[in-house]
Amino acid sequence: MHSHAIDLYAANTNREMRISFNEMLAPGRQRRLQGRVMLVPDIDLTKFKTRAVIDWLDIRFKASRKTQAKWVLQAVDNVIGRRCYTQPLDGKAGHEFRLRFQEPDIAVVQKAIDAIRADWGIDGEVEAHEMEVSVDFTPVVPDDAQRMLLVGVLTRHFLPGRDIISSKKDWPRFTWGEGDTCTGGMFLKIKNRPERLSLLFTDHDRKPFSDATIYFGARDAASSWRVMDKVIDRQNKSKRSWINLPPDRRRVRIEVTLKASELRKRDIVTFEDLKRFKFTTLQKSCFRFMLPTFADTSTMDAGRRKVVKDTREAERRKRFLAAGVVGLKAMDDAWAANRAVQRKDMRAVFRRNEKTLKTERVADGPMQTLVAYEKLNDRVAMALGKLTERVKKQCV
Repeated sequence: MHSHAIDLYAANTNREMRISFNEMLAPGRQRRLQGRVMLVPDIDLTKFKTRAVIDWLDIRFKASRKTQAKWVLQAVDNVIGRRCYTQPLDGKAGHEFRLRFQEPDIAVVQKAIDAIRADWGIDGEVEAHEMEVSVDFTPVVPDDAQRMLLVGVLTRHFLPGRDIISSKKDWPRFTWGEGDTCTGGMFLKIKNRPERLSLLFTDHDRKPFSDATIYFGARDAASSWRVMDKVIDRQNKSKRSWINLPPDRRRVRIEVTLKASELRKRDIVTFEDLKRFKFTTLQKSCFRFMLPTFADTSTMDAGRRKVVKDTREAERRKRFLAAGVVGLKAMDDAWAANRAVQRKDMRAVFRRNEKTLKTERVADGPMQTLVAYEKLNDRVAMALGKLTERVKKQCV
């Protein structure tokens, strides 16, 4: 079996590192995986501690009496001993407010709600409106190189639980500084080519920097994701201020932002619903990692068919190494769409000649030729399970 590698670069430090992927036979007896090899990253996940957290939580409520945001904020500060973002939703003095809690303890949020209810009363239920959940990977021994490596792995093996290709605003991209010149797309639509053909080409693919922030999904979408090497905290871009994290707290993070509509899909409507939520259910839709597979052409006889197959698989590997399984799936979907158009035209020709075009089976399910990255998924599932346990204890 062969191995494949790609160089990773850090834009801010000019540091570089190589990430390797080893070929292994695809597991199982599924027909879609027969005669295929998968690429597995050469990384030891046991060198990382994995922890899931609620990064922030937005709640909304309607006060029984009219008041101002500053008085709500003061009441909350007096009870929980720290400030939280407070926004009026129906004028400077009104009834409806939004509160955002950073890294919330559920018991602390409950104290804030109780204080508001005691002072002004609350009509109806307190709504869980938006939430961001993160999974952090912290090196057991502080190591910049290991974090750099893991950013490359997460970026290439993460597969969002929804379509992020149909809308170009959702396409994966990365930023590494300020301004438009520090933003890049992982793959691009090529002008003057139909989109189903544009995604087949890799000549405009760009691999993200290892110290960039990688985005999946539009920022204003119902669900969106970010992957980053978290070395700073409490960043305020308008004030150009931040806190540098000490080496033992630097970590690689993948986070998902879920807006109200996504929370509703998971039966989270009220703050009380959140207390009972099983965070492990987020894995398949929000924290799913996959391994790519490729046709093993080593046993094919030399000839035109092998040359064509080798060329296509080489392009697929090139797309994966630069843009990960998201880019590879976009390429495979485009290939399937183009192939369908070609076969439709071919069937018409065959019918005119009173012949039948043999049906060709292609892996066209939602996962196509991808397989689950079990080792990484298991670590994430364990972290989400422990988050569920912590939330339950906070509710006691």
